[in-house]
Amino acid sequence: MTKFRVSVAFTLAVGIGAGVSLLGFADAGLEHAAARVLPAWDRMADGHGWTEGLRTAEEIRHSGVQSLMRMLWGTTALVVLSALIIAAARLLARGAAQRPAVAMRVVLGAPVGRIVRFVAADAAVPVLAGAVLGVGLGWAALELLRATWPAPEDSWAAGGGFRALLPAVVAPVGVALLCAMAPVAIAFRRELASGLGTGDRATAGRYEGWVRRVLTIAQFAASMALLVGAGTLLRGTLGNQAGAGTGFDPRDTLTMTVTLPAEARTDAALRATYLRDTLDRVRALPGVRAASLASGDAWLGTGPRDVVTSYCKPFCYAFVLVPVLQGKVHQLVASPGYFEAMGVPVLSGRALGRGEMEAVVTRSAGRLLFPGVDPVGQHLLPWREASLLSAAVSVPKYRVVGIVDDVRPLGPGVGEMVSPTIYLSALRHPPMVVGLAVRAAGDPMRLSGAVQRAVRAAIPGALIRDVATMEERLARFAAPVRWTAAMLAVLSAIGVMLACAGLYGVVREGVARRTREIGVRMALGARQEQVVRHVVGDAMRLARTSLVLGTLAALATARTLQGYFHGIHTWDPALLAGVALLLTAVAFAASYLPARAAAAVDPMIAIRSR
Repeated sequence: MTKFRVSVAFTLAVGIGAGVSLLGFADAGLEHAAARVLPAWDRMADGHGWTEGLRTAEEIRHSGVQSLMRMLWGTTALVVLSALIIAAARLLARGAAQRPAVAMRVVLGAPVGRIVRFVAADAAVPVLAGAVLGVGLGWAALELLRATWPAPEDSWAAGGGFRALLPAVVAPVGVALLCAMAPVAIAFRRELASGLGTGDRATAGRYEGWVRRVLTIAQFAASMALLVGAGTLLRGTLGNQAGAGTGFDPRDTLTMTVTLPAEARTDAALRATYLRDTLDRVRALPGVRAASLASGDAWLGTGPRDVVTSYCKPFCYAFVLVPVLQGKVHQLVASPGYFEAMGVPVLSGRALGRGEMEAVVTRSAGRLLFPGVDPVGQHLLPWREASLLSAAVSVPKYRVVGIVDDVRPLGPGVGEMVSPTIYLSALRHPPMVVGLAVRAAGDPMRLSGAVQRAVRAAIPGALIRDVATMEERLARFAAPVRWTAAMLAVLSAIGVMLACAGLYGVVREGVARRTREIGVRMALGARQEQVVRHVVGDAMRLARTSLVLGTLAALATARTLQGYFHGIHTWDPALLAGVALLLTAVAFAASYLPARAAAAVDPMIAIRSR
């Protein structure tokens, strides 16, 4: 009795606690709507604004965070469901043991209300205790999640939790109580013969055993998917800590964000002068190897995205350039020397120079806008309303002068499929908020004071903030992904623990139901090791089926993650093998212990057991 109540209460507390905390936190992130922030620079000299195809960097990041929250919500819901399945299985098993007592009360004429109270009193205590304990643990964990979220600028992280109470508390408690009331069906359906002939030592029926096996297989398969998903995300995030695979070299680079004074907001020429003076002063400092200015989101490759129309020389007729293709690409501005300062390799052509009508495209943008031809020397028009009339020679068009590698650091909104990007001249489109990158010959933070003084001398009234090395900036950018990976690892550990408890409960209950059968086998000459081998073999067959289904679920999980985050690999044999071995060991241990206990029982005692 005590073990049953502790088991049910603990399982429900774990599931409800995880649900209240993680479902509440994820729900707050999904409910939040990002504010639309327009870029602080004009793309076209004639005043054309951004089109409806625009997605700002804030929107892109928010979309990535929402993807993380969806993943967290779904994984947590799976863990809550696993806990509920285990608790329901324990309550159903307890109900099967109560059927003789309920049937006897019906035979003796007890009213239905008294029978309901008898059954409910046995289950209400552990269920309600688990709910109260789970809510307390959940709210404490929710406060911890809010405190550890690595992006303090996200105001939504301070709220949430209320809407998660219904799926995380009410549903598990309701289902658990409903399962606990299963024996009451005898009183209504008058199945007295089956109730009186069934006990906790009776062999499980065909459908009862089948349901338990299916639930156990589902729990183990889900646990394997959780473990592989968490491991895949962790390996992907750890592999990008040093900037590997980002498309540029983040080492020895000092970065800062500079906001120009308000009087330059309407004067593009003044902004361009400020940028030139800043670059000249910073490049003249001792210890500076290279320096560049760019729009604030150029470093991370998540700047504003819009629709760009490309043109090709063979389609030029009668002074009209006929559009070739349109595509959604990120549009960033950068100064001359940007790619050298950032360590972005130039694959073809050259980098941006002093020419204002030049453009550099990334490898993916070149394939998108100029398929089958060399993009260098081609033309593009960075706005959606390009047509035969607007494509006349009077409308400025940008000539592609070079191709660079794609920039794709790990972070929210940056998936495995890189985003095509074009770079325009920051001297033609000077932004109000710029990012300054300085590559140093040594420790970049030693240049921080000198660089800031040079910026203030070139731009009186400039606001300098967010001074950090590029490696620190990349770490902050990837922090939400790593935080989510850690949460997935915790949920995976909880899932494995629940799966182990579920398998142990199924095997132990099955052994308890077969105590008399085991006693007969041993009385007829079966040895203890044969009994143990028979019980463990049944459990390992369950584990084998679970591993096959779990591998398929794990590959699907890894493929889904690959679509969201750069550096994620679908096929990781070492990780899959490690998870499979771990779950196999768990299945063996969970089945071996009750099998040894059953084989050690005296055969005569087992035969006389009820």
